[in-house]
Formats: sequence, C-alpha cells, structure tokens
Amino acid sequence: MAKYITVQEGLDMLMDGDEIVTGLGCAEAHDLLSEIHTIADRITQPIEITNCLPMSNFKFQEDEFSNKYFVNGWFYSPTIRKMHKNGNATF
Repeated sequence: MAKYITVQEGLDMLMDGDEIVTGLGCAEAHDLLSEIHTIADRITQPIEITNCLPMSNFKFQEDEFSNKYFVNGWFYSPTIRKMHKNGNATF
C-alpha cells in the first residue's frame, strides 16, 4: 500500500461531518486546504478543521462556504477573525 496519496484522493475520502486536524503555520496541509472548497457541492454537514495557528488564506474561508466548513483554531489569528464574523470559526 502506498504511503502517499494525491490531494484529489484525499478529497475523495472526505465525507459529511468529518474532522480534519492539521499542523500549524508552515505545517498547514496547504495543498489539501487550497482545494477543499472544490468538494463543497457534495457537503451537507460541515467539515470541521482544527488548525493550531491558521496562517494562510484559502477559498473555503470565504463567506459563501460558511455552512460547509468550520475552523477551530488555537489563536485568534487574522484568518480566524475573518471567518468568525460568518459564524464558522472559533478559537
């Protein structure tokens, strides 16, 4: 069995209500988070993303996806502040 999968293979595995835990700062799952918005049309229950220190801006953080993704962060970073006003982030 392969130790690595493609981003698309990872996205294909995600289902409604799944929880993702990713590293902080430069250890963010950047490639996955950059593409996770592409599966929004098949998500009916939010995917919860726990990120210690969200640093990057991703398309899924835009208000149009506020009912698809929920972010838990350890710090009230600019990224969390941006999403918090839409009700889909906490710290």
